[in-house]
Amino acid sequence: EEQRTYQSLPLVRDLLPALDNLRRAVEAAQSGSSVESLKEGVGMVLKQVDDVFVKHGATPIPAKGVAFDPHVHEAISQ
Repeated sequence: EEQRTYQSLPLVRDLLPALDNLRRAVEAAQSGSSVESLKEGVGMVLKQVDDVFVKHGATPIPAKGVAFDPHVHEAISQ
């Protein structure tokens, strides 16, 4: 039970900097920063989140244009 309680801590700890950066991007957008710098900042945050997922073993599964494979894909709608 203790393991279940604390197993997500490394992932959460690694995501916190990305969350902070995303909040900074929102603040910059509200202060009137240029669209280009906002796009660049959000792109950097996206890369940061992607890197965290890869670090924790979560990698994208190709789905678009690929035949449905019930061993890999999960049907969520029809």
